[in-house]
Amino acid sequence: MNRRLLLIGFDSAAAPLVEEGLREGWLPNLARLRERGAYGRLRSTTEWLVSSHWSSFSMGTPPNEHGCYHFLQWRADEMKIKRPDPAWMIRQPFWRELAERGTRVVVLDAPYTPPPKTKSYPGVEMCGWATSEIIFPPFAHPTRMKDVVRRTYGRSLRRAGEGLAYERYAPRPLVELLHIRDKLVEIVERSASLTCELLANEPWELFLTVFGPSHRAGHMFWGGGSVAGEAGPEVDRAMQDAVRDVYAATDRAIGRVLQAAGEETPVLVFSLIGMSHNTSRTDLLPTMLARVLAGDRSAAAAHEKLRAASLLRRAVPLRWRQVMKGWLPMAMQDRLSLFWRTGRADWSRTKAFSMTADVHGYVRINLRGREARGIVEPGEEYDRVCTQIAEGLLGFVDSDTGEPVVQEVARIDELFPTGGRRDELPDLIVRWAASPCANTRAIESPRFGRIPWPTPGKNPNARSGNHTAEAFIVAVGDGIAPGSSIDPEAHILDLPPTILALLGEPALPHMTGKVIREIARS
Repeated sequence: MNRRLLLIGFDSAAAPLVEEGLREGWLPNLARLRERGAYGRLRSTTEWLVSSHWSSFSMGTPPNEHGCYHFLQWRADEMKIKRPDPAWMIRQPFWRELAERGTRVVVLDAPYTPPPKTKSYPGVEMCGWATSEIIFPPFAHPTRMKDVVRRTYGRSLRRAGEGLAYERYAPRPLVELLHIRDKLVEIVERSASLTCELLANEPWELFLTVFGPSHRAGHMFWGGGSVAGEAGPEVDRAMQDAVRDVYAATDRAIGRVLQAAGEETPVLVFSLIGMSHNTSRTDLLPTMLARVLAGDRSAAAAHEKLRAASLLRRAVPLRWRQVMKGWLPMAMQDRLSLFWRTGRADWSRTKAFSMTADVHGYVRINLRGREARGIVEPGEEYDRVCTQIAEGLLGFVDSDTGEPVVQEVARIDELFPTGGRRDELPDLIVRWAASPCANTRAIESPRFGRIPWPTPGKNPNARSGNHTAEAFIVAVGDGIAPGSSIDPEAHILDLPPTILALLGEPALPHMTGKVIREIARS
């Protein structure tokens, strides 16, 4: 194979902000790529299952087939939330299948990627140094790559991405956030150095490198809701400038990488998920759900008594909770998350429960025959409980504006009628109203009462920004018309078959996407 293909991930970059940078000139390297090739937004699996994008991309299948949608997922047989296990993944990333066939592959920091299964795997990969998504243990393959990576990052496996690896869900002083911005810019620069070194020194035909700091920057710097204390317009502007600083650093890194790869190399720059202001009211969902299932507002007192864990949690300031949690082993952190979420649930009486989530709310029905301690009968009772929950949640409004806080409640069996891993997914997905959640002071329902917002003016997890489904791609190469546009119906699931087509390979049998005709020929 004589062709090369360079893939650059601009993780969680907001398409509208990137387009602003293209127009205004502060993303000059991407702007030059745009002039030379095709650009377009992509639809994404994150429309409903927010953290499903990297697994969907790497495996070429939707989440109802691979079952990966969050860094903590429900295990019905154990009645627990757990991190995905590498052995649980239905297949290896598509680039590993290419490598096994003889394609020379280098992959750097692709999120949600487990280590190769065997030491004999012929590709060059590393993950966990400069990605926000620490799902599986960091790794470098083959073993000689550990020294190469440490020369660039100068830290151990766990601490190399210090500014990325551990997110503390609490507002921070502005000066501290600006220091984190500087660290993120430094990580981008180090990632670019490593990428350029391997482009020059490793034989490759498919090279994928992912710049992760834009992901963390979007969560932490989107607005003043991440800043401790009062946050007026000046603080908002400082945070928005910090996001642009990280994007501009990523653009500079892309320029270095393009130069190292050579002008003639076909390249795809893409984001699989977007970013905007945080709209998630998921912190209120457990209380909302408990009241809806109980049938009226009188459930509030009983619910709070049952959730004594929540009272204990509130007694310790959020910042200190996060510091103490960071000292614990990962497995203990996850058990603590389960405890805060469900407390000491009485499964013999629990018909449904709220799952861990970042953007949309996830509700799981305690279904007999699926859950180890299920009580809701499949069929009519299941439908009745789903309808009760949906109708109840849709009745909540913002106490100040009177606007609904729930935009839609979707059933997973209607979104995905089939799928080998559909039963691993939530039963109901709660799409929140599009307004910033930090503006909320309380929500209320005529039937289920008032629920105060836990941190008025702020986001409980200090994320002023959160994900959207607005992905994008810039593509340059032979046969790609300069200044052209991508079909607006193109989807991130179309990327794997398109990548294979650019390499002269057929799509793998399990892939559900189609080749994007503006980029490659099938």
